[in-house]
Amino acid sequence: MSTFHIHISGQVQGVGFRPLVHKLAHQMQLNGWVSNSSDGVHIEVNASESVVRDFVDCIIEKAPPRAKIEKHTVWQVATQTFADFTIIESAQQGNREIRLSPDFAMCPRCENELLDTSNYRHLYPFITCTNCGPRYSIQIDTPFDRLATSMKLLEMCEVCLREYANPNDIRFYSQTNSCKLCGIELFLYDASKVKIDTKSPIQTIKNAIVQGKTVAVKGIGGFVLMCDATNADAIQLLRKRKNRPTKPFALLYPNIASLQEDANIKEGEINLLTNAAAPIVLVEQNEKQLSEIKTQLIAPNLNKLGVMIPYAPIFKLIAEAVGKPMIATSGNLSSAPITYKDEEAITKLSAFADVIVTNNREIINPQDDSVAQLIKGKLNLVRRSRGYAPSYFGPVPKEIYEGVVAMGADLKATVAISHHKQWYVSQFLGNQEQFESQDVYQKVMNHLLHLSGVNPGCILVDKHPMYFTSQLGRTWSEVRHVPLVTIQHHEAHFAAVLQENDLMNNVSPVMGVVWDGTGYGLDGNSWGGEFFEYDADNIHRAFHLGYVPLLLGDKMAREPRIAALAFCHGQLEYADDLLRAKFSKKEFELYTKMLDQPQIFTSSMGRLFDAVASLLGLCDKSTYEGEAAMYLQHLASTEKSIEDNVYSIKLEDKTISTSLMLKEIMKELEDGVSKSMIAFKFHGTLVEMINCVAQKMKCRNIAFSGGVFQNSLLVELIEERLINFKLYFHKELSPNDENISFGQLAHYHMQCRKLKENAGTYEVPDRI
Repeated sequence: MSTFHIHISGQVQGVGFRPLVHKLAHQMQLNGWVSNSSDGVHIEVNASESVVRDFVDCIIEKAPPRAKIEKHTVWQVATQTFADFTIIESAQQGNREIRLSPDFAMCPRCENELLDTSNYRHLYPFITCTNCGPRYSIQIDTPFDRLATSMKLLEMCEVCLREYANPNDIRFYSQTNSCKLCGIELFLYDASKVKIDTKSPIQTIKNAIVQGKTVAVKGIGGFVLMCDATNADAIQLLRKRKNRPTKPFALLYPNIASLQEDANIKEGEINLLTNAAAPIVLVEQNEKQLSEIKTQLIAPNLNKLGVMIPYAPIFKLIAEAVGKPMIATSGNLSSAPITYKDEEAITKLSAFADVIVTNNREIINPQDDSVAQLIKGKLNLVRRSRGYAPSYFGPVPKEIYEGVVAMGADLKATVAISHHKQWYVSQFLGNQEQFESQDVYQKVMNHLLHLSGVNPGCILVDKHPMYFTSQLGRTWSEVRHVPLVTIQHHEAHFAAVLQENDLMNNVSPVMGVVWDGTGYGLDGNSWGGEFFEYDADNIHRAFHLGYVPLLLGDKMAREPRIAALAFCHGQLEYADDLLRAKFSKKEFELYTKMLDQPQIFTSSMGRLFDAVASLLGLCDKSTYEGEAAMYLQHLASTEKSIEDNVYSIKLEDKTISTSLMLKEIMKELEDGVSKSMIAFKFHGTLVEMINCVAQKMKCRNIAFSGGVFQNSLLVELIEERLINFKLYFHKELSPNDENISFGQLAHYHMQCRKLKENAGTYEVPDRI
């Protein structure tokens, strides 16, 4: 009998893979061993060649539900003698090519045990098994073993050790196994930072929430602020404390049945809410909420709710105890990163919360909750974080340069790394305006480099010279003496959606529609309403929204009234009175004078949305990013008499003028046309704009990227009206700036391939 070695790679650690292999080997009466390593799972068995093939086929067919096998190889080795089949100690061998498993939501079996009064782990807030629980958030090193996680300090008791060693137990070789006797403990503090002495922590938490208080609870990736969603005073107090006047709050429901009382959720949304990632999902409100949640305080002037069901046992216990929907929002000040350290929570969150709930399981990798929606049944990620990051499973170039680190953008920052034919994309790391965010960004980047084993050989940054991420990348390049490559923001967006849809080898040209708020353009202006063409490893800007003056920098993004003034400037006769009313006399005179002497221009589609929202009286000053556009989308979605007529579109050379459209919008306002019809017609006009440019460019393939394509109504209209085109959207990544780091990798590898084809060698460019 021969000995064979089997190597399986992919998402195969922290998912119950070794227990599965052990079980199958015993069923097939095979002797040998299985082990985790830095590059996946390794197996050796004594068997014939045909039996080994059957064994491997069985492993692939019956792989654990959370596993994602990408590749397997089998080869014969020197014959050895094994007495039985065992799980042996993990080894740090080979290249680090492992897929890092994300955190998994509580599985149905653990949920049943949690609530079963006869179960040993009844009401234990940290119940897990091989199918569920924290993974990436607690991982210190690879391979994924208990000693390589923050649970290494918690020793298993005799009961847990028996389960861990029992091949017939669901917690056989479960690295996160623990129980009430040996496991993770809850600690409660009041707003004065004094420890609360309680024998019933869940009851204490429930009492606080029912009394209208806010509780900060340590979840999987950080602290979550919770309060009663039916208590107006509690919600208003939380908004005041967080300095969050209008931005929507997410809601936590005890279960799907309770959620259906308030929201019109479809089967696909239920599947999304209950899958292993368990994100916050954007769903339509019912006309009346049976639970009496305060929707106008939770999601002011919007018809969608961000909802989730408990993904961690601690949240399940709290939700069951309270018995009604709760606000569940990130534990941070507006725009700051999520709080994830116990000491910081006790110190900082006392300004927001009346009770702070910590535990002794350290969070290594902080993560916000992911946010998702379904558009025409397809996943559209608004925020990619817990449950999804950091592994990416979509297409990558066939030829990959190792150790390329992409720094991403400054808003909705992420880090991406290419290494051993794998690409990693970090969790959402927030806006890099504050020191705290920058600190978290660097810690996550360094830790991801450590876990992946990457030694940076090239740094990619956005062309914007003042981005923190670009400046950090330059520093890294200088200190490590590695090449620095700058890549234009919107070309990175386009490259990201091309790569995700495996279009880099497309024989026909692809038109890219990249619409967002801002990005540093190649001509020094601020871009954001762009049409590109990709053909044979070349990207060029084909059309763009007509330039308007960029006034007062970021202030224009925060005040849609300024965008309206800029887009109407020079043609004030049709909007003069309306616009003057939005400003003081001094402001109006100053701003119009500045518009007469512009220093920089913008082609931003985001600012066009702002302008129209302001003209319709929806929002003149935003309190959060995208607020005006969200109001405009909501208003348009309420229009009952849906028509497909559009406003005038004028293509002039390579630009698209908006002046006729805005004049017609103002005319319809004066004529008393409903604002909802104008808002809907505006969305339809944007779709027709895409159609006109595609016809002009003679492109049948259209790919979409940029934050504007989180607008579900716009995407629905695109899919309904552009049926003669092949349409491509993001799949695993968000369309917003989170995909910039990934797009930088894609753009860089595209340019490397072009250089190789032109020069006949595969060289790394010093600058692109």
